[in-house]
Amino acid sequence: MNSFIVQSLRAQLEKQTDWPNYIAPIMMAYRMTPATQSTQYSPFHLLFGQEMRAPIDVALIPKSTLPKNHREYLNKFIKDLLLTRDVAAENTKRAQAKYKTQHDKRAVKPTYLPGDKVMLFCKKVKKGESPKLKVRWTGPFTITNLGPPDCNTFKLRRDSDNKISKKLVNASRLKVFNSKTDRPDYLLDDNDDLFEEDEDDEDENQQVQNENTENQTQDTMSNSQPKNAPRNNQNKTDQSKNSKQSKKQCLLTIHNRKQTKYK
Repeated sequence: MNSFIVQSLRAQLEKQTDWPNYIAPIMMAYRMTPATQSTQYSPFHLLFGQEMRAPIDVALIPKSTLPKNHREYLNKFIKDLLLTRDVAAENTKRAQAKYKTQHDKRAVKPTYLPGDKVMLFCKKVKKGESPKLKVRWTGPFTITNLGPPDCNTFKLRRDSDNKISKKLVNASRLKVFNSKTDRPDYLLDDNDDLFEEDEDDEDENQQVQNENTENQTQDTMSNSQPKNAPRNNQNKTDQSKNSKQSKKQCLLTIHNRKQTKYK
């Protein structure tokens, strides 16, 4: 709901100081709009058993005739309201199952093992603290035990005082702890092949460059003969195309020779 209010204010406001004047109409729109993604009913309908009457409804829609027996009307109203809430609850369960299926398709199963160091996401914020400024990740913690299979839950031990958590913690609240002293398992050094130049590669590059230079020289000599203006423009275009083709041929030659070499 908060995100709906913020998005609506952002779309309607011309001056940010005018936001209190827009809260009431925005909340009215929220209460009378059906939640198509979950309950299929509007919040107003779930609370009062009927749709909200907007000003336009009062002007255009005829008034419904009430039954003569008010007790009969009340019983029917309560029955319809309870039925509506039951249907909304079933719709919500189906929507949640759909959301879970979509989430599981993108979810990556954690690979934490006992002894791994992790950080814990802290949901609670102390009174007087700003949620936006609070550091949410605390730790490090050490995983001591795994929870039930397929539950992705873990027992933690706080490294600062070796206190064991009383509850299992879901993997969604954990991330790998990286110490300031940690280093990669493998570091490139000056003896690595990436830092050594291959003599064969240098010879191949030089040979291809020489071939490219010869082709460009031949093209220049053929185009240096006196011709009329239209023919000169055509020669320049052909020379540009030949140059591009030579560069492509050069790259393809290097690529093919390297593939042949490493096979």
